[in-house]
Amino acid sequence: MVCDQSYIAALTNSGLFIGWGVGGMFIGYLTDVYGRKIVLFVSLLIVSITSLTSAYISAIWQLICLRIILGAVYGSGYNAAFTMVTEVVGAKYRLLAGSLFCFPFDFSNLALTLLAYYEEHWRKIILYASFPIFTIVIVSFFLPETVRWLYATGKTERAEHLIKTIAKINKKKLRRFKLKPIVQQENKITYNYVDLLFRNLKVLFLVMSVCFQWMANGLIYYGYTLESSDLGGSIYYNFALSCLVDLPTPIIYYLCCRKFGRKKSYLGFIILICLTLIALSVLSALPESVKHVDLIKIIVALIGKACVSNSFTVLYLWSFELYPTVVRSQGQTLGQVAGRVGSASAPFIATTLSSIYRPLPFVLMAGVAVLALFLSLILPETGKEKTRENFEDFFKTQDTNVSSEEIINGDKEKLLSSNRSNIH
Repeated sequence: MVCDQSYIAALTNSGLFIGWGVGGMFIGYLTDVYGRKIVLFVSLLIVSITSLTSAYISAIWQLICLRIILGAVYGSGYNAAFTMVTEVVGAKYRLLAGSLFCFPFDFSNLALTLLAYYEEHWRKIILYASFPIFTIVIVSFFLPETVRWLYATGKTERAEHLIKTIAKINKKKLRRFKLKPIVQQENKITYNYVDLLFRNLKVLFLVMSVCFQWMANGLIYYGYTLESSDLGGSIYYNFALSCLVDLPTPIIYYLCCRKFGRKKSYLGFIILICLTLIALSVLSALPESVKHVDLIKIIVALIGKACVSNSFTVLYLWSFELYPTVVRSQGQTLGQVAGRVGSASAPFIATTLSSIYRPLPFVLMAGVAVLALFLSLILPETGKEKTRENFEDFFKTQDTNVSSEEIINGDKEKLLSSNRSNIH
């Protein structure tokens, strides 16, 4: 539709990320106030309708508008889904749950490559990719709300009932218990973006540091993805390779986080990203007549793409653990917004800067990665810590919290020694 206007094509790609960032701000707040389940269901429903409609548009401006709407609800649904998956388990299985969550995303990218190879018409590609979403909408309707959100928002009776239901389905013995609200006036206290950004300087600094990590990873991840078609050779072959290197991501991420923790794993991946981007900057400046330069660029780019896939995955879990339950979706949403700023910039950087001087996109991304590396040093390690529940947990050590495992197992000694007992 716009073969001779590359900037409009870039704007169409960016529209998805623009909507993801702007719309997510409002829906992230609704997720913390009204729950994860309802936001996930409504988001998936709108995604299915919007995606299907995109196959029948007649003007480019219609596609851009639909992409913005799609981005707004898709990002919120993705965030709500990840939050539900990681909130439903305790600290022991949180890393595994996050790893399993990543597999479908990586396989879907590879499936999209095969679909585009055998079906070149973009309308049919969108149409075929839209149908599976309707199945997911039906499934999401039967998902339960998370116990952590119910508990953190004062809905203790529903939380108790859900814990009993989970124990019954899993055939686990559950001692008689009664949940005690972790906050007084539970139904009167709600938190919003103002609390995250302006209530305390320490919280603001943490939020801004996390947001920059999201922005850097979004820029570099989609920068690598878009640049993969311009590294020489078949665009299908290169894109398929960039998707294949993502497949081991959940395994590598799981093993690294389990052995080294969130922070050390993230730092290691960011350092490797910096090195690969610097190498690509040098290789892109070489003339094409240099022997095997295209092959070397592809190999280095694939290594970099694998590293940023892992760093992005670690960041999802790391930022989840940094935010308390009462503001988790909003905190994740701020990160998503920052990530979409980076993602929305990637198409323009890939097309505009490379036309000025080929190494420029890699030089810019390398500079962003170095800055992200230094800012990540100030963030605390959260591995093997209990989930933060209340806003005040920003300022307290995790040892003072009581985990869901203690609630279910009825560990009386730990409960009596805790100064914030959650059960009576």
